[in-house]
Amino acid sequence: MLDELDAQTEIGLKEGRIVQLPNGTHFRPTGKKDGSIEVDVRVNPELVKKVSQNFRGKWRNADNIGKTEAEIIVMWNNLHPGDQIE
Repeated sequence: MLDELDAQTEIGLKEGRIVQLPNGTHFRPTGKKDGSIEVDVRVNPELVKKVSQNFRGKWRNADNIGKTEAEIIVMWNNLHPGDQIE
């Protein structure tokens, strides 16, 4: 069933259409200047509300929030000298 959902979503996105699911989630194709396409996903707002509504926790590695990919790679390489990321 999920394979068929993916197939139909792909067809709609390739036609340049926004694909909306019955639960409120939708996928929107976005054309880039270089000719590539990205797919923006908006998850069902009710799901987001339910997940975040009672969340009270502490994020692991919260000090890394907002760091760039390059900064994270440097941190990884320093911690894992035998498993470097280029």
